[in-house]
Amino acid sequence: GIILLFYSLKEKKILQYLASYVILISTLGFKIYFGIFSIILIAGTAAFAFMKSRNPKFLLPVVLIAIIALLIYFPINAGAGGLFFAPFSWPRHYFASGALQVLQWHLQEQVFWEHENIRRLAILYLQYTVIFLFTILGTRIVGLFSFSPRVEKESFRYYLIYIPTILFLFLGIFFLQEVGIYNTFNFFSVAALTLSLLTADIITRKFKGKWLVLASALLVLSTIPRPAAGALGQVKSIDKGGYLIGSEELSALAYLKENSPKNSVILVAPGDSLDYNSPYIEYFGQRPTYLSNLNILESHNQKTKSREETVKEVFSSKTKKELFAKLNTAGINLLYMKLPIPSALDFNYSQNDIFYRNSEVLILKAT
Repeated sequence: GIILLFYSLKEKKILQYLASYVILISTLGFKIYFGIFSIILIAGTAAFAFMKSRNPKFLLPVVLIAIIALLIYFPINAGAGGLFFAPFSWPRHYFASGALQVLQWHLQEQVFWEHENIRRLAILYLQYTVIFLFTILGTRIVGLFSFSPRVEKESFRYYLIYIPTILFLFLGIFFLQEVGIYNTFNFFSVAALTLSLLTADIITRKFKGKWLVLASALLVLSTIPRPAAGALGQVKSIDKGGYLIGSEELSALAYLKENSPKNSVILVAPGDSLDYNSPYIEYFGQRPTYLSNLNILESHNQKTKSREETVKEVFSSKTKKELFAKLNTAGINLLYMKLPIPSALDFNYSQNDIFYRNSEVLILKAT
C-alpha cells in the first residue's frame, strides 16, 4: 500500500492513488495500530497533494476512505479502550521476565526510588530503553539514523514515514492500553515495519555499486540469527508436544463433528492452554465454542467479560444438577473436558450424561 501510494503520487495516477488508500485503510481490520499509521499516511499525502495542486480531487477520496474506515473499525474494535500514561512499562516488563531478569535491573530501580536518586533512575531508564529497542528491532534500528534535513522535491514522503515511526516508538515506551494492557507492543510492530523501509533507504543512499551489494549482504546476514533462533524454538516446542494434538483427542473431535447437531455450542473447560491460544476444538470439531481463543479475543479488544463470568459460575457448581442447569441457562449443549477432569466437577456421571469418553477426553451432555 505504501509503495503504491508513493508511486501513484509520482506518476499522478488517480486510480492507483485510490487503490492505495483502500489497501492501507483495510489494515484497520487487521490491527488498529497499523490502521492508525495508515490514517496518518493517508491524511498527510492528501494534504500535501492538495496544497501542491489546489485540486480538490485529492481530498474527496479521503471522505470515502473515512466512511470505509468507520465501517471496518467499529464492528471489530467496539470494545477497544484508550491509552494511559505508564512510562517505561514495556522496557521494565521485558527485563523483569525471561532470561534478562538475571540483570536484576528491577531491584536497582527499587533501590534508586527508595533513595530518591533521580539521576541514577534516569540513567537506568535510558539503559532500559536503548537495550530494549536494540533487542526488539535488531538491524532495523539502523533506520532510526536515516534522518537528515532533506530538501529534495519529494522529501515529504520520507517525513511521513519517519515522524510517525518515532511517534509510535514513543507511545509504545510511555503508554499502555486500558483494555489489553501490554497490547501496546503493536506500536513497536508497526515501527519495526516502517524502520525496515527506512533502513533500506539509508543503505541505498550511503552506498553505491559493489559497496551497496556488500552492505546489503552484511545487513541480511546479520538478521539471520534472530529468525533462526525463533524457528529453533518452535521446533523444540513441537518436540515437547506443546503444539501436538494426540490421536485420542482427534478421535473425540471426529466423533463430535460426526455425531453432534451442527448448532451445538461447546464449552471447553478452563486450563486448556491450546484452547486459550487457538480455536482448535471449533476447527476440528466444526462446532461453535462458547469461549475459546481468548488470547486473540483479548488482543482484539472483544467484550468477553460476561461470558468469562458465566464460565466461572458454571465451574463453581456444587452438584451435577446445578452444573447442568447452569449450562442450559447459558445455552451450552456440550461440556468438553480433558482428563483428569477438574476435581470440583468430579461428580458421579451416569452413562446418560456422557456424550463421549476415551482415555484423554470426556464430553458431557448438558441435557
